[in-house]
Amino acid sequence: MSLIKLHLEHIKSTNSGLVRQLNDLDHIGGGVRSIQNSIDPRIKSRRQIGARITQAVGKGNKIEGDLSGLKSFIENSVELYVNAERRVNLHHLNDIATKVSGKGSKQKKAIEDSIFEFLEKYGNTAVYSQSAIATLLILGKQIRIQEKIGHRGRAVIHTANWIKGKGNNEFFKKLARRMDQSIRNPGRVMKTLMTADRLLEKVTRAQMIGISKAKSFPHFLKAVITGIDDGVHGIETSKIPRMIAKRVYAIDAVFNTAQEGVGLYREHQKGTLDGKDVAVAASNVIIKSSATAAGAIIGGTVGALLGPGGAAVGSFMGGSGGIWLGDKVAGFSEKVIREGPSEAIKDVGNSAKNKLDKGFNWAKDLFK
Repeated sequence: MSLIKLHLEHIKSTNSGLVRQLNDLDHIGGGVRSIQNSIDPRIKSRRQIGARITQAVGKGNKIEGDLSGLKSFIENSVELYVNAERRVNLHHLNDIATKVSGKGSKQKKAIEDSIFEFLEKYGNTAVYSQSAIATLLILGKQIRIQEKIGHRGRAVIHTANWIKGKGNNEFFKKLARRMDQSIRNPGRVMKTLMTADRLLEKVTRAQMIGISKAKSFPHFLKAVITGIDDGVHGIETSKIPRMIAKRVYAIDAVFNTAQEGVGLYREHQKGTLDGKDVAVAASNVIIKSSATAAGAIIGGTVGALLGPGGAAVGSFMGGSGGIWLGDKVAGFSEKVIREGPSEAIKDVGNSAKNKLDKGFNWAKDLFK
């Protein structure tokens, strides 16, 4: 059976043209009737002029009626087609949903696997990207975090001129102005992003993107990307590491929780979920997220010796290091839970021995 596909926009456009023609015919018919009424009856009686005019008016009315019927037919047909297509699509979607949600469904397994792989692969990447962008902006002096003049121990944040929509670089200046305009007066796309971000924050209880809180483009870069908002009177330098830790920790905690949750769900679906799986998942979330936050605070505290900017850069670098360390500690913790302390320590010892052996072999090769 061949597929019937109507080009609805073309049909609607044609029907709009038909409506215009009907209006023109109505206007012409009105003109003819006006002329008929204005002609002297004595003239209309000659050579059947009156009868011919009446006949012309009748034919015009018939054409107008036929075209009006055609217009109604097209409108009704389009409505019937749209309703039928909607029912077919709904049936198709329901069929897909049944296949995807069915027990043992390949589609369902593929979706679950892709979600798990995404969280596993891009969870840490989200924090690394956040840290890298913020660090580059600070080191590149596009965002300057400096000690407030006359107020030792307090910092203020300044942004480069192009971020404020000023300066000599026309491209960046226009880019910043467009971004600022879209944040201050969001259009349909930006409103959708802000709404999604607001809902995401309610569900996760953590600031993920933070764009819904941004008041302007400079504020977005300061408060959302770096996680530091100096306010009116600046911010205490000692608070910078904790502010950034809270920002980095929130993102990492959400991804860790989601990743472990999906992992538990997969084990439950396979029927292999046990108490150790739950304990490992809880341990991983606590260890990984805490390591990220602790790394940010330690790195920021050390970096603060170089000033407010050093505190910010140190926090982001420490948070990234905390992710790596958290993964290692979580791996050891999992072995302790699943295999016991003695087996876990033995595995660590074997791993260390293998690395030392490789190091010695590399050193010996240098002197051959």
